[in-house]
Amino acid sequence: MDVGIIQNTVALGAYYHRHRILPGALGAAMLLHQRGMLNPDNNPVERSIRPVVIGRKNYLFAGSHQAAQRLAMIYSLLGTCKLNDVNPYAWLKDVFDKINSWPINRIHELLPHNWEKTCANSVA
Repeated sequence: MDVGIIQNTVALGAYYHRHRILPGALGAAMLLHQRGMLNPDNNPVERSIRPVVIGRKNYLFAGSHQAAQRLAMIYSLLGTCKLNDVNPYAWLKDVFDKINSWPINRIHELLPHNWEKTCANSVA
């Protein structure tokens, strides 16, 4: 090996050690942690996937495959309400009140992400 390469490698290692920089992914994680940008706690992630796990257990006892699919659709709609900051009870009540007379070509307006915009409107 070339002596210059060895000296550069040793100098680089000493620089890493002196400035506490680790090469690779571990070094990047340490920098993020030292600057306060890395949260070592994963409880928010655990809490966000908890309903999915509970729902998965509930699908086993739905009674039939079709019932499990309907239950999954309801969970999806309620999850969409949560993501769009829509009150699920108010949304369901409003949709159940309107669904009989609502035109089929405008049914997409009753979905949770569009509901806030059309909740004041009634069928003309």
